[in-house]
Parts: sequence; structure tokens; C-alpha cells
Amino acid sequence: MTEHGTVHVVPVRDIEWVQADGYNLWLHTATRAWLIRERMHRMEARLQPIGFLRVHRSALVRLNAIQSIESPDNTELSAVLHSGTRVKLARDRLNALRNAL
Repeated sequence: MTEHGTVHVVPVRDIEWVQADGYNLWLHTATRAWLIRERMHRMEARLQPIGFLRVHRSALVRLNAIQSIESPDNTELSAVLHSGTRVKLARDRLNALRNAL
């Protein structure tokens, strides 16, 4: 990532989840988020073989960062990460997530 003229290297092992934001992606680590210009389907193709799964049209999560799957109000599902972050989980991706875990 480039920020203020400095190139930052973010190790894949530090990325907990990826969030789509239009034509950009936010790479979330435990301590901060990095904005990059990339399409979700390209990032998914690169990260899925190394332990990430698309859990929502706008979210890709590192499987070993998941602590639990919750639905506190019985309407919306969330993947809860070890960092405490809640990532929205699409119902049609729940079985794929359960199988992957």
C-alpha cells in the first residue's frame, strides 16, 4: 500500500478480513485498515486458496480469524472474529462457511 509517498507491505497473515467499497477494498488487520484499489473478485481469487472465504458480497474473511458465528436478533448473521470485529454473513454462504470451518 502507498500512503503519503511510503510503500507499506501488509503481510497476508495479518489480514483478518477484506471489505469491498465500490472499486476499492479495505484490508483490515487487528490494528488498522488499508485502502487499496482492487476488485473483490480478483482479491478473492488470490486469497481463497490460502484460507479466506467470501462470506458476503462485500466481505472476505480469513477462516482462522473466526471465533464464532452469531445471530443475536435471529435475523442478521455475523462472523465474529478473534479481534471482536463482527462481519456480516450472508445466509446463502452459511453452509459454505460451516463446511470450511
